[in-house]
Amino acid sequence: LTMKIMRVQGGGNPVVSSLKAIEQTVAELGSETIKNVALFCLSNPFSNPLLWKTDANFNQFWFHSLRCAVIARSLSEHLLPASADEAYIAGLLHDVGKLLLWSNLKRDYEPLFKKSNRADSALSAENDSIGTNHCEAGWNIVRNLRAHPFVADAVLYHHFTPKAVAAALPLVKIVFIANTLCYKGQGSDQIDLMQTLGIDIPAERLDRILAEAQKYTDELLADVDLTAEALLKDPLPSFKDRDAALHGILGEFRELSARQLTFAHTQPEKDAVERQKHLLRSFKILFDVAAAFFFPYVSARNALVGKPTESEPSTWPIGEVELPVTSGGNLPALTLSRHQIVDSFGYLANDLVTIADEQVIRLLNTEGMLCIPLIHSGRWIGVICAGIDEPQFPLLWEQLNLLNSFAALAATLLDQTGGVEIPPSSPRQGGVSFDEEALRRVIHEVNNPLGIVKNYLTVLGEKVADRFEVKDEIALIRQEVERIPGIIAQLSKSRYKGDGDDEVLDINVIIADLSQLLTASVLDQAHISLN
Repeated sequence: LTMKIMRVQGGGNPVVSSLKAIEQTVAELGSETIKNVALFCLSNPFSNPLLWKTDANFNQFWFHSLRCAVIARSLSEHLLPASADEAYIAGLLHDVGKLLLWSNLKRDYEPLFKKSNRADSALSAENDSIGTNHCEAGWNIVRNLRAHPFVADAVLYHHFTPKAVAAALPLVKIVFIANTLCYKGQGSDQIDLMQTLGIDIPAERLDRILAEAQKYTDELLADVDLTAEALLKDPLPSFKDRDAALHGILGEFRELSARQLTFAHTQPEKDAVERQKHLLRSFKILFDVAAAFFFPYVSARNALVGKPTESEPSTWPIGEVELPVTSGGNLPALTLSRHQIVDSFGYLANDLVTIADEQVIRLLNTEGMLCIPLIHSGRWIGVICAGIDEPQFPLLWEQLNLLNSFAALAATLLDQTGGVEIPPSSPRQGGVSFDEEALRRVIHEVNNPLGIVKNYLTVLGEKVADRFEVKDEIALIRQEVERIPGIIAQLSKSRYKGDGDDEVLDINVIIADLSQLLTASVLDQAHISLN
């Protein structure tokens, strides 16, 4: 979840420098979006076939990561107060390379994952077996998240020798010590290590830091009715053949949370540019893609034409890109004409990459790209070009159904001819003539900061939950803020004579879908029959 938020936050900023930046992104995304992202992440482990037959203890992995983050932050507060946030992020993500290697090289890496520990021989075993190690893999991931460069460095060097780390900058030393303390006894046992690293911190202080970290993690676990002993005793529950129905339910749950995330912020009243921006952001969150472009199809030119959004750096000349939809001209055109996903690595087809494709890939700043066609009711809507490195392809291939589902939803939402936009009519007789585009821009510019203010009020309300007088005042402010969009909406409504034609809605189809969804997961278990 942290990495997904960092990826979104880093999309328009060169460096994710602190937890404050992540918290700001959480506020901008809003609690509903974060909730949907969290639900999607929650379903991933249980709907991922890779996890069905594994003895790897991911609970232990998570617990170690969290504990290392807490210890690193406490050490930084003593040694490098200005970088306490960076220390926490680096500690949390220091072993994330193990997840990448396990996901892509499960058969070869799982024995190493299960045996990995603080021993320096662990890196040698990884290098000998697969030609790389989790430190290098993690460094690449964190660096591509546009994290602070010293955070990525701390991930890269956390298994180096104490003598080598002694020459590093402080954040690398802090994460190295935190990782060591997670594995090796009391702080009083590490005096020689501190001297080697040139760190002046009393043994008593180290012991206090460890005790505080233990208390903090115990409190977190208590919030979800767990203890460290119970968490570390067993790995994630393994799936047997008889759990196929449960897997199906969780797969549906994952699809539903993905749909909810896709539909969030894409209401019909939003203009096309806004819908494109939010759909691209949802795509990046769902599929862990750092960069993606949407090329709408323009029938008058028979071409895919690039359109920049606010989330793209101004240095990206996407607005200058026009890809003709001709046979063999470029991969985005091929994916549209064939109605199928195409990649630049040649896994899905053997088409040659053209110069135009290479130029788009360079704009994405990745090794290659995945092209996803958006087609609705036989109409070409456009193409999403996702920038990916080659190791990402197997992970995306595992989610092919979800990719196709997302493409179908996105095409529906972006189809301008499908009744999404309300057709303008003449101004009311005797009324004021509005500049429609200017009005839309004003509404958009007002709603953006209002949304951020509302989200910050929600966060602030949680922080002062025990102060009733302040909570009431926040509620009053929120109530007044929520009135503003309604007032602005009156301007938009006065622009049109009517609300458009009514739609025919088959409520029985909706009821049938809901009953099918609920039967296996809820009704059968409660012995309730639905006729």
